[in-house]
Amino acid sequence: MAEGTPNCPSCGARVEGAPGEQAYVYTCRFCGAHVPIAPLVKARDPRADLVKAALELRAEREREAGAAIAATKTAGKSVGCIILVSTLVPILIPVGIFVIPWASKVIAAKWGSFPITVGTNESLEISDRDVTGTDLLVTVGVNGKLTLRRCHLKAPQIVKAGTNAQITIIDSTLEGQRGIVEGDVNVVLDIQNSTLTSGEEIADVQANAKISVSKGSHLQSASVAFPLENNAEITVDHSEVDGKLGVFELKNNGRVKLLDSAVVKSDGPAIDLTQNGHLDVKGSRIESKTTAVHAVGNLEGTLRAATLIGPRMALDVGSNAHLTVAQSSVQGGRKLGSNSTIEDR
Repeated sequence: MAEGTPNCPSCGARVEGAPGEQAYVYTCRFCGAHVPIAPLVKARDPRADLVKAALELRAEREREAGAAIAATKTAGKSVGCIILVSTLVPILIPVGIFVIPWASKVIAAKWGSFPITVGTNESLEISDRDVTGTDLLVTVGVNGKLTLRRCHLKAPQIVKAGTNAQITIIDSTLEGQRGIVEGDVNVVLDIQNSTLTSGEEIADVQANAKISVSKGSHLQSASVAFPLENNAEITVDHSEVDGKLGVFELKNNGRVKLLDSAVVKSDGPAIDLTQNGHLDVKGSRIESKTTAVHAVGNLEGTLRAATLIGPRMALDVGSNAHLTVAQSSVQGGRKLGSNSTIEDR
């Protein structure tokens, strides 16, 4: 097909038909030949090419931006995980250091086998255990704290306590053939609503013991219940302590307080405060088959609304004793050493 306005191929005459938008056939008016006329080809607008190129470039950049955002999100998640892990690790390490041993001790206290050890400066509560052992059941280290709650324990000895140990016994029944608690100095023993039975002493502490028996507790010893050395302090509140050979045998600077219907009973001297003792009895009972209260020197004390029974001697207070007895029943003799006084009110 010819383009533009060619000459007639048959006679050579000039073709007068002008090209249009559509192709058509021109008939030569001189010779009648048929001449095909090609459509008019418009010049290409260069601005269209620029627009197309710009659109393609924009689309490419958008694709690149989308890919970059997706990569950033993926990288962000990875970085976030790294940051989270790096943040948690310093926290989890010390938590694990403390929590894992604590959890282990809790599991051991609740379900583990005896003997159990409470380490230096550690605390442990043992609850709801019913155990019969063949040796010492629990060892408490220096500054250790032990709580026995709702336990039924039977063994030759229940607890051995280090210096400054604190032992709390609540709602429990303990039976020790050789003793309940043996301790070094500064031991604190708190017994609440519990029954303790010992073939020997209830507690044997070297010095500075602080002992509290309360809330209806009942303690029974086949020997002297509390044979203590220096600076011992004992309070019995609404509870009973029986000692076959004696209840409290405190050598030096001992202090005994009986409150709210407390009862101490013994075949031997019930309370023996050898030197520099202090006795405070309110609304309570001291009963012995021999001597209710014995002292060697410097006893100080008050008996108020108290009952003392000692067939051999109700009060044998030694020298330099000073006692006040008010509204009390004293059944048995009184023996006073030099410079001793008993004031009855």
